[in-house]
Amino acid sequence: MVDLHKKVDLASSQALMTQAMREARLEERVDKYDRAVIRFHFPDRVVLQGLFRPRETVYALEKFIKEHLEDKSVSFYLYTSPPKCLLKDPAKTLIQANLVPASVVYFGSEIHKDHYLSSSLLSNITSYTAADQVAIQSQPAIEQATHSSGSGGATGVSADTTKQLKRPLSNPNSPTSRAGPKVPKWF
Repeated sequence: MVDLHKKVDLASSQALMTQAMREARLEERVDKYDRAVIRFHFPDRVVLQGLFRPRETVYALEKFIKEHLEDKSVSFYLYTSPPKCLLKDPAKTLIQANLVPASVVYFGSEIHKDHYLSSSLLSNITSYTAADQVAIQSQPAIEQATHSSGSGGATGVSADTTKQLKRPLSNPNSPTSRAGPKVPKWF
């Protein structure tokens, strides 16, 4: 019953927020990020990664893609998924488009080709882990620790942060750390 009251109170307090207040709250959450990591997935299974300022617009994403296309006259559209949401408004900031701190944006075109990116760019392809390193280094130090511990290792984290993440798993004097198999008391 108490949970229900909390939900109702929360819903009623959120309904009273103006659009300016919601935007200010969103700005506060994303102000800690200097850059947004955007990965563009192409139909030919190539991924192009770019670093953008959170206050840049969707037009900057389109311009970035157009600079790297082999045929600059190809009409294309950008979208996020799921659910499929076209990035139509070029004046929208990355914050307003919910692309901060990191996001995957898909490239779509009515014209089907073997590859869309320029051949000079395709000759400089790096591994996915190298792209992860760049993405991790672009985030604040606090975010680096959570990203690396979430992936199960300390890849891309500085040596100082790695030392802080290492903790003893158990106390050597505790009964659970003694040698020998665990046997129930009734045996």
